Amino acid sequence: MLLGLNNIQPLQSIVVMVQKEVANRLVAIPGDKLSGAITYAIHYYCKPEILMEVPNDSFIPSPEVDSSVIKLSVLSAPSITVSNEQLFFRIIKQAFSQRRKTLVNALADFEGLTKNEITNMLEKLHIDTKIRGEKLTMEDYKNITEYICSFNQIKNF
Repeated sequence: MLLGLNNIQPLQSIVVMVQKEVANRLVAIPGDKLSGAITYAIHYYCKPEILMEVPNDSFIPSPEVDSSVIKLSVLSAPSITVSNEQLFFRIIKQAFSQRRKTLVNALADFEGLTKNEITNMLEKLHIDTKIRGEKLTMEDYKNITEYICSFNQIKNF
C-alpha cells in the first residue's frame, strides 16, 4: 500500500518534519479542500496532528519555506473497514489523478464501468453526480468500493 503504512503495526507513532504545505495536506480532513490522495491513506492508518511550526529562519542557510513537525499516531486497525483495500486505494488514486474532473468523468472506464453505470452508482449511494473526488469522505470511498465489488461480482456471475 501507499507509503508502506500497512506494515507499521509495531510502531505506535511516527514523528517527522516536512514542508508546512505538505504537513497541511497530510493532516487535512478527508473531503477538505486541502486533501489529496495521500490524506486518505494517512487517515486510513493513522491519526495525524501538527505538533509545531518551524519557521525557515530556524535553519542555516534558511530555506525558502517553513516547516511543520507532525505526529502520525498509528491506529491499531484501519479507521474504516473495506472488503478490498487495494480497490479502495485505486479508486482514490483514480479520482485524484484527474482532480479537475467530476468523479463520474475521473472514474470513466474504471474497472470496466461506463459513465452511465458510475452515475447510477452515485445516485444509489446518494452522492452528488457532479462531485469531485476531493470532496468525498472516507465513508463515501468505502461505499463506492463496496458497490464496485458487489457490482463486479454480479457482472462476472
